[in-house]
Amino acid sequence: LRLRVGERSEQHAVNDGKDRRAGPNPKGEREHGHGGEAGVLQQLARALFDLDAETSGIEAHLRPHFPKPMLPGLRVPGSVDPFETTVRALLGQQVTVRAATTISGRLVARFGETINGVRLFPRPAAIAAATESDVATLGMPGRRASAIIAVARAFESEPRVVAHASADTRPAAF
Repeated sequence: LRLRVGERSEQHAVNDGKDRRAGPNPKGEREHGHGGEAGVLQQLARALFDLDAETSGIEAHLRPHFPKPMLPGLRVPGSVDPFETTVRALLGQQVTVRAATTISGRLVARFGETINGVRLFPRPAAIAAATESDVATLGMPGRRASAIIAVARAFESEPRVVAHASADTRPAAF
């Protein structure tokens, strides 16, 4: 995970097992005194697990579509890396989960970098510099390879191309 600390944060309070937004925090202070990268990681974890969701609204919207009672606290899963999520969504088109996982592993092995013995998902620049043939030989049709390269180039030219939440409440990461 590569981080760039944003300029704004939010304070959050937890009461009765429900998360409540306390509002903007102009001083940039973070709950539990975490600042810098620790504070950004905390914000990313909150976003990943959608901890600031108003779950009653989610439940009200979904309840008519489920015949059995729903468990309280249903949330929408998030993502720490919108580029990886976007590429994985493209890889998973019209293939089994197993096939998508295999192709994703090949993509990481071919274009990812290793840090401290861990192979990371490729940066957009690594895929943006690839040819259609380079990507297609990993086991996908040429059009899908072209789409993945186009997404990588879009993320490379504008890293926040996918607005997955309000810029006011999410850290500037990646």
